[in-house]
This record gives sequence, structure tokens and C-alpha cells, in this order.
Amino acid sequence: MKKKNIIRAIKSVSKIADEIVVLDSGSRDKTVDLAKEHGAKVYFREWSGYAAQLNYGLELCTKDWILILDADEEVSEELQESIAQ
Repeated sequence: MKKKNIIRAIKSVSKIADEIVVLDSGSRDKTVDLAKEHGAKVYFREWSGYAAQLNYGLELCTKDWILILDADEEVSEELQESIAQ
């Protein structure tokens, strides 16, 4: 299930994002490979708590605007269109 989630999340932002960053904390499935295959920059860091992971992930981003999604979330088509405008 998780594998499908990461693909869906990445695809939902691929048309509107200049950069897709995935911070992995030790997935044991194909999440890392799938994220890379779908154009994401993938980084690893041992789990250090939600806030610490989030802040570290923000430091990895190089663009001016950042949209944060968990692997099981996706951007709706309406939101994609709104962001693109």
C-alpha cells in the first residue's frame, strides 16, 4: 500500500513542482527506488521525531515555495490548477 501512496503523492505534484524532495527514515519497501524513478531527490535520515524530520527536510529544499505532503497525501486537480495559476 505504501508504494502506491508515494507514487500517487509524487504524481500529484509533478506538474506544479520544480523540485520534489523525499526524506526517508528507513523504509524497508521500494519507497526510495520508486521515489527516485518518479523524479524525486531522495535523502535519508534516521527518525528523530516529526518536528526534527520536518525541519531537516525543509533545509534540503532549494526553491522559494515549499508544499509539504506525507506519503499518503495528494494534491487535488483543483489545487494543482490553482497553484499553477
